[in-house]
Amino acid sequence: MKPLDVQGKARTTRKKKPRRYTRREFLGMAGAAGFVLAAGTPAMSATESTFDLVILGGRVIDPASKTDALYNIGIAKGKIAAMTREKVKGKRVIDAQNLVVSPGFIDVHSHADGIVTAGEHEARMGVTTLIGGNCGSSETVSMQNAKDLGVGAFLERIDREGYPVNHAFFVGASDIREKALGFGKYASVPVDALEKMGTIAQAAMDHGAIGISFGLEYSPGTTADELNALFALAKKRGAVCATHIRNSGRGLIGVLPSALSACEEVVAAARRTGAMLQISHLASQIAWRSDPYDDLTHRGLAVLHNAQQEGVQVLGDAHPYTAWCTDAGAAALDPFLKGKLMTWVMQKHFYIDIGMLEVGSGPYKGKLLTQELLEKLRKEAPLTPIIGHTMQSDLVEMIYKDPLVMAASDAVYDKVTGLPPHPRGCGTFPRVLQTMVREKRIITLSEALNKMTSMPAERFGLKSKGRIIAGADADITIFNPATVLDAATYADPAVDPQGIAYVIVGGTPVVDGGQLQRARPGKAVRLQA
Repeated sequence: MKPLDVQGKARTTRKKKPRRYTRREFLGMAGAAGFVLAAGTPAMSATESTFDLVILGGRVIDPASKTDALYNIGIAKGKIAAMTREKVKGKRVIDAQNLVVSPGFIDVHSHADGIVTAGEHEARMGVTTLIGGNCGSSETVSMQNAKDLGVGAFLERIDREGYPVNHAFFVGASDIREKALGFGKYASVPVDALEKMGTIAQAAMDHGAIGISFGLEYSPGTTADELNALFALAKKRGAVCATHIRNSGRGLIGVLPSALSACEEVVAAARRTGAMLQISHLASQIAWRSDPYDDLTHRGLAVLHNAQQEGVQVLGDAHPYTAWCTDAGAAALDPFLKGKLMTWVMQKHFYIDIGMLEVGSGPYKGKLLTQELLEKLRKEAPLTPIIGHTMQSDLVEMIYKDPLVMAASDAVYDKVTGLPPHPRGCGTFPRVLQTMVREKRIITLSEALNKMTSMPAERFGLKSKGRIIAGADADITIFNPATVLDAATYADPAVDPQGIAYVIVGGTPVVDGGQLQRARPGKAVRLQA
């Protein structure tokens, strides 16, 4: 086997005229794979078979089983069919010497929402499965099928047309209340309409929605009754409630609630109903300077740990950057338009100023926000992305160290061009491997991969994903741990990462030798019954 070049690319070879499987060989291999998957140990057989794809000599890391060793992997029919130290033959061979072979990364919080270019950006980051429809809403859903907000039709389209990576989807609570029932973001849904919301959410999950997402900061009219009704429905279906909480930062009594009270609000709903709760992009809410400096972050994480000790099924996710992103019309930006007193409060109490926010795209890209510019954008282009540089890097690192927090991009993409206004849309997972693991050693490589693979797979019931083990889906990311890096910046957020050598979705390379392919092997991922 030949060594890698400085970019982490490995040479490949192709075998001609491979021997076909006999029926007995295939059934025997499938039976062994099923047994091994159930047992949770590597397969050391099938060395006489010729596989569709073979990965040779890579450092295989499977966080769930704590495997970290050199293995050869054989792939057949879109599944991992063998994992062995013995020689294996394949129609296509990837030399993975000096590379890490990991389960494909799972992005549990994306706004790619079926945009093909966005899916390609996700693949370049090493993602093999993403979950869209987050923060309560999506531009993808339509009113063509109001009973489930088009979720079923969307997933059918993914299966029919293919996608760069596998795609799961939430049904959004804000979509239900606004698009289907006509209640605006500031309105409270009457109790007699909650049953209709439940009916729509139920239909969406019947058609495959993996859970229910909430954007409480975007729909401040949401009540405890609304949360309780939908959380209870999710509990009944064994689905996750992914929640963008109501507030960010330290808060001020009588003026603005804090992120702590916002976390406690959704934890209380999960406690009452028994639903599984995912607090979305947690660092965007609690990695803010407070007084004392890190008090908000410590107390925010404590909310999750205390709830876990009480039996509440709560986890969080976070991206590794120090800026969040929202749109100009979001209710979260309302305080910046409430006069000089609120401006003073934001500066002196929250340690933030409107000048810490910049425009993410369009004719004003890169401009620091002012009240006048925000008012103009709200009137003329309310969907313009706004990037808020309010988070502290050391507090983001503290959150990443926490065992209850997994990695997620919160990537937003332009629905026309598919380009991201924020670097997290191109660099999230490489950045974790670069900064959190290699440079700062905040977490180990195995811990980072756990947050990207097995932990999200377990949380969302993706039973055949997130593992390098015989019988699992052949969703695999191969990267060079010494060179992987995030090249995207706030000024130029659409730059591809480096060091991601291969991304394999269902046995088909989507990134091959560091180069994006036009393959569309991704399938819809639906809520399991």
